[in-house]
Amino acid sequence: MSDFKYLFSPLKIGSMEIPNRIMMSPHGVTGLKPGSDEQLAYFEARAKGGAGFVGIAGCAVHTMHVYQGLFMTSRDPANIPKIKRLVDVIHKYGGKAFIHGPWMNGAPDMPQTSKVVPATLWGDNQSREMSIDEIKQLVLDHAISAANMREAGADGMEFPIGGGAGLQYFVSPLYNKRSDEYGGDLDNRIRIILEIAAEIKKMAGRDFNIGFKVNPDESLLGGPDLETGIEICRRLAASGDVDWIRIAARGQKPQMTHFHYPPSYMPQGTNNYASAAVREVVDNIPIIGGGRMTTAEFMEQSIAEGQCDAVFAARAFIVDPEWPNKAKRGETEEIRHCIGDVEGCFLRSCFGMPVGCTYNVEIGHEGQTLAPAEKKKKVAIIGGGPAGLQAALTAAQRGHDIILVEKEDHLGGHVWLEGQLPGLTDRQALPTWYEHQLRKLANVDIRLETEADADYVLSLGADAVIVATGAEFSPTGISYMQMNAAEGYATEGYVYTPEDVILKGVELGDRVLIFDGIGYVTGPGVAEMLADQGKEVVYVNVDPMIGRSVQLLGQHQVMALRLKDKVEFIPNNAPLAVKDHTVTLKNILTYDLTEIEDIDSVVMVASRPSRDELYHALVGKIDELHIIADAADSHWNSFGTDDATKAGHKVALAL
Repeated sequence: MSDFKYLFSPLKIGSMEIPNRIMMSPHGVTGLKPGSDEQLAYFEARAKGGAGFVGIAGCAVHTMHVYQGLFMTSRDPANIPKIKRLVDVIHKYGGKAFIHGPWMNGAPDMPQTSKVVPATLWGDNQSREMSIDEIKQLVLDHAISAANMREAGADGMEFPIGGGAGLQYFVSPLYNKRSDEYGGDLDNRIRIILEIAAEIKKMAGRDFNIGFKVNPDESLLGGPDLETGIEICRRLAASGDVDWIRIAARGQKPQMTHFHYPPSYMPQGTNNYASAAVREVVDNIPIIGGGRMTTAEFMEQSIAEGQCDAVFAARAFIVDPEWPNKAKRGETEEIRHCIGDVEGCFLRSCFGMPVGCTYNVEIGHEGQTLAPAEKKKKVAIIGGGPAGLQAALTAAQRGHDIILVEKEDHLGGHVWLEGQLPGLTDRQALPTWYEHQLRKLANVDIRLETEADADYVLSLGADAVIVATGAEFSPTGISYMQMNAAEGYATEGYVYTPEDVILKGVELGDRVLIFDGIGYVTGPGVAEMLADQGKEVVYVNVDPMIGRSVQLLGQHQVMALRLKDKVEFIPNNAPLAVKDHTVTLKNILTYDLTEIEDIDSVVMVASRPSRDELYHALVGKIDELHIIADAADSHWNSFGTDDATKAGHKVALAL
């Protein structure tokens, strides 16, 4: 058993007793049809895994388009049976269920609080201003939705006051420019919140529990600071109609997405400063804190130190539905920890892709049993990156005998390399977890520091071979905006790649030019690493911004802030030539040429060709030969790891 004194103790919230202090916060489950067996299985896995207080997301309090399973609307009584299925399965395992009821201000065909400021979550539309009658109807819609959810068996509802959607548009002076009784001073701006809470208690019953998710610190947005946010929370708690408050400070889509979904660069407990400040003032209802809480130990510490009464997490449950039970049993080494890339989860949803995780391949398939292999095979997997690791795990679990060959002295491939960069150490959790799982299996033979040529692979006598040798950066400087190699890259003797710098430890000069042609985390990471070593860094980017491929996650902002005082940044340029320690750049917009002199070393973070030589050498010599992931189709930037693990899983299912 574990030594967690607080995390697994019960908590009274309104009329409920929660079995532990762990909230699975509402999050989108795109691609899982509302009311479907797949959606039910998703929630069942997490309720069974030990979540004490489970949020069901996207049940909007007004009618709106159902998009990819995000919204089923609590306002529509036709959805009661669908939501009841989810509530019942949560109750089955002893948890309590609450419904996330957003009001999507400014959504298409929806009026806004006031017309002056765009509804930022929905793009560039500026809908008309709501009338008083429409505000009264909105209050009623919340109460009707709550009554519906009570009929569905839910224990309560939570409504967002922050994040770029919902009632924040009334409470915040950033958005609320009204001059009537619902605008102006805080008394007026918070009026609708108190009316909603009172009407819900009247219509759904005093024992139906209500919570609000609050952004108490809008100072980075140009709005009120924490002092005003604390006062908002105090008034909510003093009303007698609010049963809990969840704190999500600073998070705002799209301006502050990196606070809304904190990536690995951000510290654990990004909201703890705010939840602790609120808790000092509000002591009559529970304050729930969170924001990049990746370990049970940190969650326990946050509660023990009085920074919050309970914790919320979403991505921790996406990556590992069973983490609470594992922690409670003292099996923390078994927990699959979030690596903070935010690509397999939120970034997928930005493109309308089904809910996922970079290295939990079972999402959307919960409850399905992994079919044993019809015929046991000896399988050689060449390459211990994410694709090879997942292929080895799935194939071994199906009963095959596995030989996993890796040329380096560690597993992880490009994820291991990224994990050496500043702010990205969380990524080491991926190879650590895979290696732990594989070394427990008797039918897996891991061979590190082994160079596998065709003769070596053939000597293994494998029935099937999976080539997962990945890709490596090229020193050419070729990028998606420049097809030709930079003149002199191969002859000048001081042009390198990230692998040279991180894996081989080459010695660089004092003044280094880094060219980033991929728009991902690697270029900024190498630039920051070298700057921290005392190098003078000229950081040249083919894009107008840092981190183009992770812009939707807000990570471009994080990396820009980290680099702004450390490097000289030159956007919209690509290298034409490297000669006599001078790099000639071409502006991709104006075609102007610029010479950067006195460069001691150049690091090219651009073209990343597949390492497919082994595959071609084995064609025709192995009856069952597969090539997967980067070895077959190299990813330069985001989704590379996500696609790699899925590819490994898919090929292992086909063996």
